[in-house]
Amino acid sequence: MYASSKGAGTGSEFIVRLPLLLENRPADVVASAPLPEENDHKQLRVMVVDDDVDVSESTAELLRTEGCEVCAFTDGVSALEAMSGFKPDAVLVDIAMPAMGGYELAQRMRAMLRGDQLVLVAASGYGRREDLERSRKAGFDAHLVKPLDPDNLISKLVALCRTRETPAAKAGPDSLRAIGR
Repeated sequence: MYASSKGAGTGSEFIVRLPLLLENRPADVVASAPLPEENDHKQLRVMVVDDDVDVSESTAELLRTEGCEVCAFTDGVSALEAMSGFKPDAVLVDIAMPAMGGYELAQRMRAMLRGDQLVLVAASGYGRREDLERSRKAGFDAHLVKPLDPDNLISKLVALCRTRETPAAKAGPDSLRAIGR
């Protein structure tokens, strides 16, 4: 979503992008619709961990519409328990969660079997230099600043997975970087 205004009394512009659903469309509309391009994220397994149920579910649904296999959790303990069964390529973690925060969750995930192969991405409303440094020290590969940009989320996850030896992609580690608003 994008919003802008030239100032008080000038009105506002809102742009919302919604995925096109081809189900329930007349056959001629479906036949004329462009075929989706093959993409690198069809096999990507992503775990979303955010204590805000709406954020967790909407982010998971966005990733599913892009073809990823996704599971979502609202707490770190449940996410840790599901790690061995789901075996994610990437984990998108909210930093500010009660009980077990994102930094602790990242450290625990890194300590697990295959933890060095995981792509861990922090999601936070904070993007200051010290926030990025704290994420790096906790073991995150990238730090996304909320609100997340849906257009960049998939491409960043795919790029980061390519830099790790994940089942979805192979290569070497990448440096931490902020991914913006």
